[in-house]
Amino acid sequence: MENREAWAAGLSRAEVSERSFLSSVYFWMSLGLAMTGFVAWWMAANPPAILWLVAHPVLVLILAVVQIGLVIGLSAAIMRIGTGTATFGFGLYAFLNGVLFSTIFLAYTGVSIASTFFITAGTFASASLYGYSTKRNLSSLGSIGLMFLI
Repeated sequence: MENREAWAAGLSRAEVSERSFLSSVYFWMSLGLAMTGFVAWWMAANPPAILWLVAHPVLVLILAVVQIGLVIGLSAAIMRIGTGTATFGFGLYAFLNGVLFSTIFLAYTGVSIASTFFITAGTFASASLYGYSTKRNLSSLGSIGLMFLI
């Protein structure tokens, strides 16, 4: 449905814009989760890499602090930074998540964890595709997601 058709159907520009934005958010989340899953899988598939990470707990702590700092920094500066910087920061965050989450492979099977990451990424991708193709408002998915989380 083109924007003109959406407006003709009684949707305001704000509603059309919001739907497009939320579809984009779900798309980026699916990419981030897929990247996190791939990096975690790669680390776990390379025993020297994961054993080196586990042998350096201070490095794990530093990476966790950097990750939290990225979230705080990006959140605080999101309106002032460019798209490229925000995309790089998000990619770095997803990468660090993968590195840190790779240690989970020491406690659970690789298939179980990889499937969880990719199912989650697929869920976001499906929501994005659904919102994009139907032009439906996805904002209610946030409250549904919170209920599932609880």
